[in-house]
Amino acid sequence: MRKAPALAFVLLVLSLVPAPRGEARSARLSFDEIVQEGQTIVAATVVSSSTRWGESCLMVWTDYELAVEEVWKGPAREALTVSFAGGTVDGSSVLVSDVPRLEVGETYVLALYDPGLLYASPVVGSEQGLFREVKENGGGRILLDAGGVAVALGTDGRLARVARTERAATARTLGEPVYRDGEGHPLAAPLATPSAAVPARPSASGDLVPLTRTSLRDAVRRVLEGR
Repeated sequence: MRKAPALAFVLLVLSLVPAPRGEARSARLSFDEIVQEGQTIVAATVVSSSTRWGESCLMVWTDYELAVEEVWKGPAREALTVSFAGGTVDGSSVLVSDVPRLEVGETYVLALYDPGLLYASPVVGSEQGLFREVKENGGGRILLDAGGVAVALGTDGRLARVARTERAATARTLGEPVYRDGEGHPLAAPLATPSAAVPARPSASGDLVPLTRTSLRDAVRRVLEGR
């Protein structure tokens, strides 16, 4: 099969195996559902990434090698490989909607479907089970969702976006938000288009506190223990 240079496909495929309940991009999951549907939940750092053509050269896959720091659900492991649909090989690109990208060197908490099966996104709920750990003011660390926004666990048992965005001078003109960490450094572009089903909540009210790895770990434990 010949592959034209700079070939771009925009696909709406969400998985290549029968989707678990709630994987459709329109379905918003509760936190309990994310934990229960995830067969593996880990905190891990991305150490490398590579791309490849799948069988019959119909799909490009991006493989990420993870150094696992903590396992909250599933078998103990020190390393894990996760594959996401999409990427670029030899100038040919495949883009898949609602599939997040990971950044080498960054640390994430990931709730994953069965690692033995191949999904467009192995993350529960396409991108809902992905949390990126970044530094905030004072040197602490908080978790961002796949859209690059801090999240909190609401009293309704659902994740809510709580961080306001900052806009650089040029961004004000273009209308594009620029997300920054606590030291003022711009973060990488959002990993995926945030789901419109996830409500935005202002953090200024103080009613919701952004999640940290510790608070998320405790919340996962409560769900697993049935508390």
